[in-house]
Amino acid sequence: MSIQIFNLVLKKTTSYVGPYAYGDVITFDITVYNQGNIAANNIGIADYLPNGYRYLPVNNTTWTYANGVASTTINTVLAAGDSTIVSLQVEIIPNGGMDAWYNIAEITDATDGDGNPIVDIDSNPDSDPDNDGDIENDVTDGTNEDEDDHDPHNIEVFDLALIKQLAPNQTSPVFVGSVVG
Repeated sequence: MSIQIFNLVLKKTTSYVGPYAYGDVITFDITVYNQGNIAANNIGIADYLPNGYRYLPVNNTTWTYANGVASTTINTVLAAGDSTIVSLQVEIIPNGGMDAWYNIAEITDATDGDGNPIVDIDSNPDSDPDNDGDIENDVTDGTNEDEDDHDPHNIEVFDLALIKQLAPNQTSPVFVGSVVG
């Protein structure tokens, strides 16, 4: 009889690398891998959306949203060695700060293929995005004690502002061909 290993891994990506602009709708693809040797089911996923994103309920019919957290459950059996993808669409909105578009998705809970509670061998599924060790993006092997059941993602947003004004001593109106200085 072999030892039963339950090990789910989550990786979050986008298909387009950006840069993005305000009003763009972005799709996050969240892949859950079953790296164990037993089936998994009832896999809860949470995506913690910062203020730089607007949740779009009509685009996310299998998700719920409350208090900045989008949640869904994969309620089909995920066989050992298999993977599945769930997608989440959000709109990019203006928001100051370096972390306005940095967000984390993680596995919040899961059962074995028969619906029984089970312990993951190398991570603790929960609803706390801040307790998963030193974060390593797209790592699925626990590097630096990063729990492999969560993954961050950050996007670049192109935000250019330009204000054009007349010099303090410039007379108005200005016509095509006028020298402005």
